[in-house]
Amino acid sequence: MIALYRLFMVMILMILSIFIKAQANIVEKDNTSSSKSAELLAPSKTNTRERIEIHFTVYNGIIYVQASLNGKEGTFILDSGAPDLILNSDAENIEYNSSYKSEASGVGGKVKKAGSAHIKSFYWNGITLSEGNVLSVSMSHLTKKKILGLIGYSVFDDYALTFDYKNHKIIGLLNPSLAQEKELNGELIATIPFEMYKHIPVFSMEVNGKVYNMGLDSGAAANVLYEKYVPELKESIIRYKESDLTGIGGKTKAKKGRIKRLKVGDVNYEKLGFIFENDMLNGLNHKSTVKIDGLLGYEFLKQYITTVDFKAKEVRIYKK
Repeated sequence: MIALYRLFMVMILMILSIFIKAQANIVEKDNTSSSKSAELLAPSKTNTRERIEIHFTVYNGIIYVQASLNGKEGTFILDSGAPDLILNSDAENIEYNSSYKSEASGVGGKVKKAGSAHIKSFYWNGITLSEGNVLSVSMSHLTKKKILGLIGYSVFDDYALTFDYKNHKIIGLLNPSLAQEKELNGELIATIPFEMYKHIPVFSMEVNGKVYNMGLDSGAAANVLYEKYVPELKESIIRYKESDLTGIGGKTKAKKGRIKRLKVGDVNYEKLGFIFENDMLNGLNHKSTVKIDGLLGYEFLKQYITTVDFKAKEVRIYKK
């Protein structure tokens, strides 16, 4: 039960952050127009390295990295499912702004201390954010580790990221060439085009002849699929059972199981674990023009060396 709770938390923050940002009135910097005093400016970003190499640790399927906030080193969760840098309002030395306090809901109820925080500087492997405001959310129930926050999509979206779980590293290239990538990663076995829904890459997954639109989320320690699809997939699901789930707002129930075999592109994946639920995915799909049937995260990414190229809108899968 404890492991399942931790698997689910980061995915919940992905949904929360979309709504909190709008309520906290955080806007992108725009030198051509003046912002209203009620609005908070997002930090500016600069990239100083063509190639970045990020070493990480994994605990319960969540990626932890080191970065510097306001000159002090600390631990962050790497989460492509979060749209931006999000700070932990429970951490020490976070300049939490109660004036922009907001409410958001997650599994089990409302989230405490959801608002904004000011940063002077953030530095992570050649990526710098300077002087601005970011989302700030209580993360006290997310992990036992002391974390300063989540590093989300907009921080690294200029790079093509290659996830290598075997060697616990991520390589980021500003201007990748396929030849260079193959030299680093080995044999290319599949190229999967995707479309973007907000900050989430979406592509097809096939299970026993049925096709589902899946979002890719590096911060999701568990894969997720709509529970409503369980009846049509019952012959493909094993170890299916109900478990208690302690969410960011309280306790609820969740179904979990493993899909015997699924296919992404021409690549087969066997016995991947999934959580089956409806509420979070309904929230993600609210007013969406792109239907998302589920999310693929850690258990998907760790099977092969996987490159996510946000500019080319491709996922490229390499044989280990």
